Amino acid sequence: LCAAGQPCTLGPWGGTGFSLVDKVAIVRNTFDCMEGDADPAIAHGQYKDVMCDVELLVCQASISGIETQHGGRFKICYCVGYSDLAGDDDDPCTQKTEFTAWAGMLEIRGPFGGQIFPCFVGIPCTIDIDGFLLDSQDKIKLVKQSDPCNTLPVSGVPAQELMIKAGQAAQTNTISPLPDNLNSSKTFSLGGITRSGDYKVCYCSSVLSCINPYDYGGIAGTVQVSGANVDIVYVCRRGSPCTILLE
Repeated sequence: LCAAGQPCTLGPWGGTGFSLVDKVAIVRNTFDCMEGDADPAIAHGQYKDVMCDVELLVCQASISGIETQHGGRFKICYCVGYSDLAGDDDDPCTQKTEFTAWAGMLEIRGPFGGQIFPCFVGIPCTIDIDGFLLDSQDKIKLVKQSDPCNTLPVSGVPAQELMIKAGQAAQTNTISPLPDNLNSSKTFSLGGITRSGDYKVCYCSSVLSCINPYDYGGIAGTVQVSGANVDIVYVCRRGSPCTILLE
């Protein structure tokens, strides 16, 4: 069991006949090995190399945090240096029909990802995040779309400014879900966001501390806020023509 956005080790597997050209494919659980190809949500849909001991009796693979940003349940399919004679090339472990062995399951706690959440400036906004084994102790934070998830939560989101307004902190805070018993979806109340634009929703699974900024490696989707920004002051002179540019 792994957490979205965190490194994860696959294996180890013991056996015979392993080689240094072996690979594994991470396949959506609804498919069988040799039927489904590597899922693009994990490791960008790439086959992963394995690392073996000197005797080639024990092998394992690993995926990085950036390769596990989405939650779900997946099959691990193993290719033992096999080349399908009916395939498109002579190289081993380059197509789905060569991943013949089921080597276990990969479960990643966190959001499925890819969701779009429409909101409007100044209007209270609530989002429902879908995922796998979500928990009431999970947390999220919104950052600018172009920023990495290890940055501070962006200002202008009322739910991320509660600690500041209460005088308990000088920095923005993360957001907890509304209480419920669901593990396939969690609801988060953001408040009326004051600035338009796109915001990345970064997710932390409760198996982590959710204190370290690097715990927020899961990507739930994008909050798209429409409307004119409410925190801009336009200065005009009484009795004079005035043109303002809404942003």
